[in-house]
Amino acid sequence: MINVTFSDTNAGCLKIITDPDTGVSFKSADILRFNWMLDIGTLQEGINSKYRKSLPGKMIMRETFFCPDEEGIPGIGALNTRHLNRLKKHLQNNDPIRVWYADDTESLCGLFFLCTLFKEYDAPIYALEAPRVSTHYGKMYFSNGWGCFKPEEMEELIPRQRLMGRQEICAYAERWEELVKENALLRVSVNGIPISVDADFFDRFIEQNLPDKAVKEAVVIGDTLGKSMIRANVSYLVWRVQCMIDAGKIVVLKTPDDQPMHRTIKRCKTI
Repeated sequence: MINVTFSDTNAGCLKIITDPDTGVSFKSADILRFNWMLDIGTLQEGINSKYRKSLPGKMIMRETFFCPDEEGIPGIGALNTRHLNRLKKHLQNNDPIRVWYADDTESLCGLFFLCTLFKEYDAPIYALEAPRVSTHYGKMYFSNGWGCFKPEEMEELIPRQRLMGRQEICAYAERWEELVKENALLRVSVNGIPISVDADFFDRFIEQNLPDKAVKEAVVIGDTLGKSMIRANVSYLVWRVQCMIDAGKIVVLKTPDDQPMHRTIKRCKTI
């Protein structure tokens, strides 16, 4: 079984859990991790374009350093391409594929895009969605994807996988093709379906969690994700805060180093 995931945490855990089919741990060669960030950025350039290959690295660098003109972290795009080529070979060989996904938009966009490939082959495709809630110390919490689950919990959840039918795969592929035509800069999920939205969609959530007093940018973004219960790309939120700063909606009071999340910011009185 080839395991496909859109989470670094999930990919790491898969290396130490036991495959119920074989009784041994998954091999690294059987784990394909894709970091496309397909929930952000325009889509018509194509998955193997320079734009799409460089976007994840650039967004991660913008999250941690002030270098918007740099190429970003090297190697991410090349790794995505290698894993995609390996996936195509497995599909050609009709090897069974298991896709680990969650209800966040980045993961759903990855699944919907892959369905444009899956529909061209007869390989069996299994989908395993992360539960919406998790239990820790006897309390139930809303989960944030596979990162909320221990390796042994993930192993126990494998029997929940479902075999995707041809109709479902084609429906997801068709929805992805519609998103490509819309070519928006941002996508969010509604009832498990990615939709195109305006680039400033998350601004109102940032504003709602921006106090009148001075606060660290990291706190604002953390509260936006936690209190608003939205599933957004952190790198994208950092960029939106910068856009709001450029528009005069947020004032920067202190910049201690070259990391945006460490800035002290404050709501502008006119916001």
